[in-house]
Formats: sequence, C-alpha cells, structure tokens
Amino acid sequence: MNLEVDAYMEPLEHAPLTNLSVAGRCALASTCGAEELEYLTLLAHDSNQEVRLRVALNPALPAPHRKVIVARDGHDAIRAYGEKMAQSERSESVLEALAQCPYPSVQALVARNEHTTDVVLEDLAENEHENVRAAAREVLGW
Repeated sequence: MNLEVDAYMEPLEHAPLTNLSVAGRCALASTCGAEELEYLTLLAHDSNQEVRLRVALNPALPAPHRKVIVARDGHDAIRAYGEKMAQSERSESVLEALAQCPYPSVQALVARNEHTTDVVLEDLAENEHENVRAAAREVLGW
C-alpha cells in the first residue's frame, strides 16, 4: 500500500490486535473513533472479510483507507453487510456509527431498528436522503 499512514505503522503481526479474536476485532472495527486511526488502518487490512466490512462502515475511517477495502471487497458487499448489521444490531454505539455510514439504505434500516436512540433518530430525520428522513420521522411519529 502506498498510503502515508502505513509507512510508520508497526506490522500487524507485532500489533496488539493479534491477540484479539475475530469477534474482538469486529467489535473494535465497529466502535473505534478517529483517535484510534492506527487500529482502524490495521483492521482495514485484516485477513477476515467481516472485520474489513465493519471497518469500511465506520465513519471515522478516512476515505483513502475505505477505498482500499472497496477495491478488495466491493461496494455491494459493504452495503449488504451494513444492511444486515443495521437490522440486527443492538449496541447503541454501533448503531450510532452505522447511522453515519455512506450508504442511505443502511441509514434507513438503522432508523427502523428498535434499539436506535431518539438522538440518532432525530439526526436521521434531518438526513439529506428522503428515504432515510422518512424512515426516521415515521419511527419518531413526526
């Protein structure tokens, strides 16, 4: 990779992430913030597709790193995985992150998820995409 961040990061095999299970890496991929860019970047190159897809849906991931995952796994796989997560996820922090992902179909499903907080729903009710706004407003009873 020729991404600038990769040049100064330790190799994955020496990183603390190697001790995490796939489930642990998936959880980290979904909840890391911008302050943990090093972890997100490492996880973007993970050998497990589920981990990579969760990283791609994380709004804290910079666009150049998302493009690497899109090139490897494709937009359709990322969107489909996001839709699956948005329908079944119960974690407020993960739903909050999914509400900010770049796929309106995922955002609309987050709005319909019974575990999505009113704060997130109110943000989605002002979304630029009509289908997302409509879903959030319906749930809020607006």
